[in-house]
Amino acid sequence: QRIMSAYYDNQHSWPYQLYSRWATDPFEYAQVLSGCAVRLLTRANVGSGDGRGDDGSTCGDAKPVSAAEVILARKRLREGFVFVGLVEEWDMSVCLLHAALGGDCSASDFANMHPGSNASQELYETSELMGFTD
Repeated sequence: QRIMSAYYDNQHSWPYQLYSRWATDPFEYAQVLSGCAVRLLTRANVGSGDGRGDDGSTCGDAKPVSAAEVILARKRLREGFVFVGLVEEWDMSVCLLHAALGGDCSASDFANMHPGSNASQELYETSELMGFTD
C-alpha cells in the first residue's frame, strides 16, 4: 500500500535526474525504490530534500542497499527508537503509543491530515506490483 501510495503521489522520490523520465508503471517504480526504509535509516540525504526525486533524494539513490546497511538499519530500529508504529495499522499504533508513553487520544490522532489528490478510503489495487515486496 505504501509503494502504491507513493507512486500515485507524483512518483514520490523517483530519481528522475538519473532516468530522465518517470517510471513506466508501479512495478518499475517499486523495483527502483526498493530499500527506501533502509536508506532513510542509514544514509545522509543526498539531495536538497523535498522527496520528489528530482533532487537526488535518499530513497531515489541509485546505489543499492548493502547487507551492512540492513544490519545497521535493524540495529538503529532496535536501539534508537522508543516506539515504532505501522502506518498500515495506524489506529492501533496510535493507541499503543499512548499506552506506552502516556497521553490521551484525540479525534485528530485518527484523521487523515494530509489527504492527497488520489486519497481514498479503499485500498490500492496492487496486482501491478506482480507480488513485489520490499
